Amino acid sequence: MQSNKSAFGTAFKWALISAITMFVFSMITYMTKAYLNPTLGWVPYILLLLGMVMAMLEMRKEQGGFISFGEAFKTGFLFSLITAVTASVLSFIMISYIGTDMIDQIKKMTEGKLLDKGMSEDQIKMAMDISKKFMTPVWMSVWSFAGLLIAGTILALIVSAIIKKNRPFLMEPPKDDVVTNG
Repeated sequence: MQSNKSAFGTAFKWALISAITMFVFSMITYMTKAYLNPTLGWVPYILLLLGMVMAMLEMRKEQGGFISFGEAFKTGFLFSLITAVTASVLSFIMISYIGTDMIDQIKKMTEGKLLDKGMSEDQIKMAMDISKKFMTPVWMSVWSFAGLLIAGTILALIVSAIIKKNRPFLMEPPKDDVVTNG
């Protein structure tokens, strides 16, 4: 039971740190108009990976230097879920209240890319009409949540396989602070 509380607490701490770091990154890219650079789209996933590794390593340290694949994955998944929820809420706030022109800028950039591909006016209009339905603060936050959770789950599987360090078979698990009569 102590392990579950510890996994949640550790995941929660690192998820908040990661989500706030992602938000600060978003603010910086918004202020510098760098959010229009598609290459920077990988940065939140790198921050997700770094936070996850830190959460799993802290969890392993709390357990005496050992962590099973399952415990590591649980920590990574909880971390991903909390990060995705927090980052999506912050994304909604960013798009709705701070960067209110972001969606229009993204639409203009998308339209320009479609023109560069040589699409006709009708094709561009059709594509933009379809994408307009999903370019709202709510939908963009939903996609942010889904992307972070899916990527986080996949990363949790991979990182868990690397971070795990099973306790030797004959070694006793650490004893909880339990008072016994005797």
